[in-house]
Amino acid sequence: MPCRNYLSLGDGIDVLESHDWDQALAPPCPSTHYITITITITMSTTNVLITGANRGVGLAFLQTYLAQPNHIVIGSVRDIARSSNLNDLPVALGSKLVLVKIESSSFSDPAEAVGELKALGISRLDIVIANAGVAGGAVVPATNGDADDFLNTLAINAVGPLALFAATWPLLEQAVKPKWVSISSAVASLANHEAMFAGMGGRPMGAGYGASKAALNHLSLNIHSENPKLTVLVVDPGFLDTDMGNRGAKILGIEKPPHNAGDNAKAMVKLVDAATRETHSGKFWTFDSKEVPW
Repeated sequence: MPCRNYLSLGDGIDVLESHDWDQALAPPCPSTHYITITITITMSTTNVLITGANRGVGLAFLQTYLAQPNHIVIGSVRDIARSSNLNDLPVALGSKLVLVKIESSSFSDPAEAVGELKALGISRLDIVIANAGVAGGAVVPATNGDADDFLNTLAINAVGPLALFAATWPLLEQAVKPKWVSISSAVASLANHEAMFAGMGGRPMGAGYGASKAALNHLSLNIHSENPKLTVLVVDPGFLDTDMGNRGAKILGIEKPPHNAGDNAKAMVKLVDAATRETHSGKFWTFDSKEVPW
C-alpha cells in the first residue's frame, strides 16, 4: 500500500513531497524523515530623518511616517528630555522612533547627531526632510527692518539646512534612491511675489523669512545639480494651523489658517513617495503636488 512522505517546514507545517493523488490519500510512511527548514525573512526599513519634529508640520510628518510599517523615523528636536512625550506616539509594526538633538542655530549639531545614528547602527538615510525653521521677528517694512533678526532668520532657515545636508550626505549616499526635501514657503517664490503682496493687501511679508526661504530654494537647486543620484524636492507646505501659521493668520486678520498640518503632511508624504529624479527633482512643489514657479 502506498504511503506519504512529508517535508517539514517547522512550526507544525508539513508539505507533501509528491503530487501523486494516490499517495496523497495514503497514510504517512513509517520511515518518513522530517527535515526542518528555518526561513528567515528580513524586512528592509525606510530610514527617515525629520528636523523640527516636536511640533507643527514636523510633528505631523513624524506621526505620518511612524504610522507606516518598517520605518526607522529619526526626529530631531532641540531638547530630547522635553520631547520625551514623542515616545508615546503610536508606532506601526516594524517601525521605531529615534530622537536626536539638533538645535537649528547650531552648525555642529547635525554632524554630532549623525555620529549618534552611526553608533546606533544606522548607516543609511533614505529620506531627509529639512523642516526646522523660524518665522523671524516682527513683520515690518524693510525700512524698519532689524538686521540682527534678518541674519538670525537666514542662519536658521538656510545655513542650518546647509549644515544638515553636509552632515547627512554620507548616509544619504548609501541609499539606493535617496531623497532630500526642503520645506520652503509660498513667499519664497520670486515669480509670485507681486501677486502675493497684492493678495495680502500690501502688508509687509517679513523680509527675513521670505529671503531665507528663497535662499533655501537656491541651496536646494545647488544640491540637486551637484548630486545626480539624489532626488531633491522643494515643497510649500501650505498655510497651516500651527503656532507659526496661527500667528500669520492674526497678522492678516483672519480667524485661522485654511489647512490642517496633519492632512498636508500626509499629502506631502505621498508626494515624496511618488517623486523620482526625472519627474520631481530640482522643482518647487505645493503640498498637493502642483509645481510652483521659482
